[in-house]
Amino acid sequence: MKKILVIKHGSLGDIIFSLDAMSSIRKKYPDSLIHLLTEKQHTSFFSKTKFFDKIIVDNRKDFLFISFLNLLKLLKENFDLIIYLKNFPLIIEINLRTKSIKNFFDLLL
Repeated sequence: MKKILVIKHGSLGDIIFSLDAMSSIRKKYPDSLIHLLTEKQHTSFFSKTKFFDKIIVDNRKDFLFISFLNLLKLLKENFDLIIYLKNFPLIIEINLRTKSIKNFFDLLL
């Protein structure tokens, strides 16, 4: 089973525009364990989508030390893929095992 981390920050509008991409990720990897890293203000919304198995809060307003500890925890998770949803069309997949990078349109194929 693949373990995937999806990273999404931004305003509510950015979040809504990313829903199709998130749905596509779940459809592409139906049997994978998919985690989402997002801001606290969006966790309730994302928990209702059923796209993610786990939601990880990334509160950038925390002290640098706390953010560093959170980063260390993420590194220990040993994700197979990291998908960074910045702003369309800057959507990329980083495969940590093969060291390959794909854009979102490659993911849909």
